[in-house]
Amino acid sequence: MLVGILIGICLVSPKYNEGSAGDKRFREYDYMLASIYNFRGEPKKGIDLIKNTIAEVGPTPGYGWYNLSLARSYHYSGQVEKS
Repeated sequence: MLVGILIGICLVSPKYNEGSAGDKRFREYDYMLASIYNFRGEPKKGIDLIKNTIAEVGPTPGYGWYNLSLARSYHYSGQVEKS
């Protein structure tokens, strides 16, 4: 039930940086969506999402959360050496 609620929230919530260039705020939406991909058995989608987010945002104060999410996605995909 909780996962269904989270998926519903993620599907209707806009991304923080749509329409604004250079926004460096932490995108919790991307972080949580990568976790949802892991729970759905699609960790490679989460890896791609977080890698793109890190490339777009760059080193910011929230950067460590993205690395945690990326490591978790690598772990769930079986790429333990990268995690």
